[in-house]
Amino acid sequence: MERRTPRLELVPYAPELDEAIVEFNRRLYAGRAEGGFRLTTGPGPPPIASGAAGVSQEHYVALEGEVVRGGVSLQVQPFRVDGETQTVANLQLPLSEGIVDRRYAFVGGWLIKHVLHRYPRCFALGMGGEDRQLPQLLRAMGFAIWTVPFFFVVANVSRAARELPAIGPGWARRAGSALLRFSGAGTLASKAWLARAAWASRDAREIGTDPVREWEAWADEIWAEARPAFRVAAVRDSRTLPALFPVTDRKFPALRLHRGGETLGWAVVAVSRMVDNPHFGNLNVGTIVDALTVPGHERAALRAATRLLVDRGADIVVTNQSHPAWRGACRSGGFLRGPSNYVLATSPRFLGRDAQLESRGVHFTRGDGDGRVHL
Repeated sequence: MERRTPRLELVPYAPELDEAIVEFNRRLYAGRAEGGFRLTTGPGPPPIASGAAGVSQEHYVALEGEVVRGGVSLQVQPFRVDGETQTVANLQLPLSEGIVDRRYAFVGGWLIKHVLHRYPRCFALGMGGEDRQLPQLLRAMGFAIWTVPFFFVVANVSRAARELPAIGPGWARRAGSALLRFSGAGTLASKAWLARAAWASRDAREIGTDPVREWEAWADEIWAEARPAFRVAAVRDSRTLPALFPVTDRKFPALRLHRGGETLGWAVVAVSRMVDNPHFGNLNVGTIVDALTVPGHERAALRAATRLLVDRGADIVVTNQSHPAWRGACRSGGFLRGPSNYVLATSPRFLGRDAQLESRGVHFTRGDGDGRVHL
C-alpha cells in the first residue's frame, strides 16, 4: 500500500492553537526528543511583540488538520549589509515532529522553504555545533555555514578545575581542585590570570562605566561611528536596542563606556549559575552578550565587561565574536580561544552560498542568535 504524504498548512500562531501546541510538545517529550526544545505559546517579549522598534517576532505552526506537526519562530529586524539596510529574519527554533516520528521527517525542510519564501534573507545562529541536524539541513539547502569563535577568561581557577568537563574525569577534577584550593595555588593562579588580562588591556584602565538607564541619542552616535567597519551587522541604534536589550531586563544589564565626557560604547552582560551543564558544570558563567564601540575601543569594552562580571561572582567569562576587530581584541586582551559550538548559517539570498564569513567583516555575537536562551 502506498504511503500518503501528510498534507500540511503553515499558519500564524493564535491563542486557540495553544492546546494543540501543548500536545505536540508532549509527543516530543514522550519520544525523548534531544535538546529539550519545545514550541512556545504567546506572542513573545512585549518590546519585540509590539513591533514598534522595527524588530518583531513571528510564530508559525505546521498544521495537519487540527494537529500541530511542527513550528518555527522568526525574529525579523533591520540589518546593514554592504552599506544598505535590509530586512532579515533570524530563524529561531524550527521544530518538527520528524525528530520522533519518521513520517514527518520532511517537515523541517518544508518549514525552512516557507520561511525562505517569506524572507529570502535569513540566518540561524547557535544550534550546538556543525554536526547537529539543523546546520546539516541548512547546508544541504544552500546556506553558508561557519562556526563563530569562542573566547574565555578564567576568574576562579579552583572552581574551573573542578567543574569544566573538558579538563578530565570527575574524580581527577575534584582532586586537582582540592589541591589548588588548599595549597592556595588556585587563588594565586586566578589572580595571575586576571592580572594578565588586565595588563593586556592596560590602555583601557581610564575607561569608566555606568549602567544604561535609557538607550538615547548617544547610542545612535556609537552606531554611526561603528557601522562603516562592518559589512554585515544587525542595526544597533536607539530605536532597535530597547527591543533587543530592554533596560528593565535585570538578567541582561547594559553598561555605557565613557572617558571623561565622551561615550565610547556599550556592552550587555549576564551572569548565570549553571547546574550540571555539559560544558560548564556548576560554574557561575559570565557572558559578554553583546557590545559595540567606537572603532579602536573594542578591547576597552571587553575589559570593562569582564571586570563587572568578575565583581558579580563569575568564575569564568565567555564571549563569541565573529568580526576580525573583536576577535583581535579578545586575543590581545588576554582571552583564550576554546572550542566553539556556536554556528552561523546564512541563506543564499542573504550573503551567498559560498560566503567567506570569517573574512567578510560580519558582526555577530551571542545577542544575535539563540545564545541568550542558554544563559
